[in-house]
This record gives sequence, structure tokens and C-alpha cells, in this order.
Amino acid sequence: MSFLLGDQWMDYFELIICGARKPGFLLDPYLPLFQVNTEDGSLVNVEMGGEDSAVHALASGKVFQGGNWNHLHRLLDLRTGSDLLYIGDHMYSDILRSKRTLGWRTLLIVPELEIEVTMLEQTEEERRRCDKLRDARACIDAELRGVQLQRLTLLQEESADAAAMAALDDELTKLEAKSRELTEQLARQLSARHEEFHPSWGQIFKAGHQNSRWAQQVQDYACLYTSHATNLRYATSSTSFRALVDLMPHDRACIEAAAQAKEAEAEAEAAADDAEDVEAIYSKD
Repeated sequence: MSFLLGDQWMDYFELIICGARKPGFLLDPYLPLFQVNTEDGSLVNVEMGGEDSAVHALASGKVFQGGNWNHLHRLLDLRTGSDLLYIGDHMYSDILRSKRTLGWRTLLIVPELEIEVTMLEQTEEERRRCDKLRDARACIDAELRGVQLQRLTLLQEESADAAAMAALDDELTKLEAKSRELTEQLARQLSARHEEFHPSWGQIFKAGHQNSRWAQQVQDYACLYTSHATNLRYATSSTSFRALVDLMPHDRACIEAAAQAKEAEAEAEAAADDAEDVEAIYSKD
């Protein structure tokens, strides 16, 4: 700490608590609080009985040892846990406990995030290729279901056409083979992309194309997350952090369908404009 902020590093803080003994600090309301004499390191027991006890304690010094969350709330004159932003790098002892037990706002430090973001930018083209393969497989699977329904309908007829049944069976075989081929291609592409992040673990926030268990915990328990606590220097005391809109699968499907329809409409308009240009050229001739 002193290496980063200098010998007068304590001047940057209004309150300093050391030896907090997490997670006990967040769970046990009976842990004692001691004031630290910064000259000789001696400890003095602090009682927090009256309303003015926190003011008297801070008047004697701002460095404390031990204690619990009740002491912290009184020393900071907090009325609710949501008024406090707790920064930590451990999901269980820092983020989960403080969020679920005390209702604190939480900021999770994920040092690996910096490399993760860099690799996401560098592998964007690979991600798009994976998305195209996934879309192609979805189209094949839709065709496959259509042929399967046709086959079932044909089987219900009393005198099923053998030639038509054979044609449907051939079509099923081709579509199933194409679906398997696309699945294998997609698996290879995903594996290669993940290995670019880490040869063994891949992306820490993804398991295949879904969010990893770690990513789910970050979403559930961390109000904010970043690679370094010093990134807060880009925010002011009046900054409001707002959550992104949560999307259910049907929400995402509707958005994608609307985007595809808009893209198809734009392509149709472009084709119509090209046709008008050609007609204009011919009319001049």
C-alpha cells in the first residue's frame, strides 16, 4: 500500500480497519473492536453503546482492528447497507456474504477480465463464424423437423406411397448428415477459440456458448465487476451505474427475427434500386 500511495497513505482514507477476520466481520455481531495507536501499535478496546460513541472513537483516531459490520455502519453513519459499496476479490467471503447477509452494494475484482476483454476483441471474427455455423445448423434442424413431420403424416395414411416415403428417408439421411457435420465444425471452432483464451480453461465466463457457473455467480451477486479497483478513478461520486436489460430466450429470438426481417427488407430495397438503375440505362439506349 505504501509503495503505491506513499508513506502518508493513511491520508487517503477516512476510516481504516485491519485484522477484520472475514467472513466473521460480516456475520458475527459480537466481535470486539479495538482502536490502534499508530505510534506504538497498541490496542484500546472500543465500546459502541451510545449514539455519540462513534464520533468519540473517530476523534481519537481512524485506525481500528477487528470489529464487525455493526461497528462499520456506526463509524460511517450508515442507515442502510445499500449505501455502502464493498470491493473484494473473493466471490464467497467477500461478495456473496456481504450481498446476501447485509445487502451491501458489491464490486468484484476479476484480474483476468483485462485479458478476457482483449481476447474477445481479437477473436471477434471467430465468434461471428461460430454464430454463422450455429444459424446454419438451426436452419438444417428446422428442415429436418419439417421432413420428419411429413414422414409421420405419410405413415398415417392407409396406402402410403412407397416412393414418396423413400424420398423422405433419403432427405432425412442427408439432413441428419449435414446437421452432424455442422455440429462437428462448430465444436472444432469453439474449441479452437476457447484455447486462444487459455489452453485448458478457455473463457472464464463461458462454457461452450453459454455462461459459465462463474459468470452466473458474478451476475447474481456482484453489482459491478472490473479488473482493478483503480478503474473507479474514471467514475465520480455522482456516477450512476445502470444494469443492462435482461433478455429471455424468446426476447432474444424476437430481436434477432426483427433484425433479420429488417436486413431482408434492406436487401430487397437495394435490389429494387439496382433494377431501376438497369431499367434507366436500357431506356437511354
